[in-house]
Amino acid sequence: FFTDALEAMRVVEVQAGRCGACDLAGDPVVTHVDRIFGFLVEERRQCKSCKCLGRSFRRDLVYEVTAPEAAGEMLVTDMYLRSCAPQDATRVCASGVCRGQQATHEVQKRVSSLPNVLILSVRRGPGEQQSAVAVEEQISFPGLGQLVLAAVVFALGASGARLRYACACRAPDGDFWFFDGQREPWRLGHELSNVLRRGVVKLVYTRAGGKAM
Repeated sequence: FFTDALEAMRVVEVQAGRCGACDLAGDPVVTHVDRIFGFLVEERRQCKSCKCLGRSFRRDLVYEVTAPEAAGEMLVTDMYLRSCAPQDATRVCASGVCRGQQATHEVQKRVSSLPNVLILSVRRGPGEQQSAVAVEEQISFPGLGQLVLAAVVFALGASGARLRYACACRAPDGDFWFFDGQREPWRLGHELSNVLRRGVVKLVYTRAGGKAM
């Protein structure tokens, strides 16, 4: 939902002319949505058939990580690092040996630029609905810097029609407030690491002090 909403906002901005020329990761324009939420993901790959090396970049607005296995627990940083681990994937190999054929590659990716607001989406498989996410106040990206926690979205209740969402958002004084639409908001304090860890589905991190780059 977040990705679709941001992409739709981006399309509206382009149609309204609220964009500028850009030659970044194959995208000809940049919008305010890109300036706030956009970042680059670098992919490095090696063909397992001919050993040819490749590298590419893509623009993204939401970064997806995978929840730990059932009944497990994992830090947000560890989920990100696990997403960067090498894995096999099918890619087109343009080498003189493979000549544009589909081939199995060893692929590794990483976030290569930080946005002003980073949305992390926690993907949960059928056996991962009860796994716990340990939310960190700050997360670091090697060579890029740190981001500070601003909000968390939680899934509450059973899956299907009974599933609903709530969120915890940081106020200007640094405390988090909890909103779920069924009661008055209440103050949680500065710490979120032990709040509904099995329901974490989205995390929002920002630059320290809320300063845009």
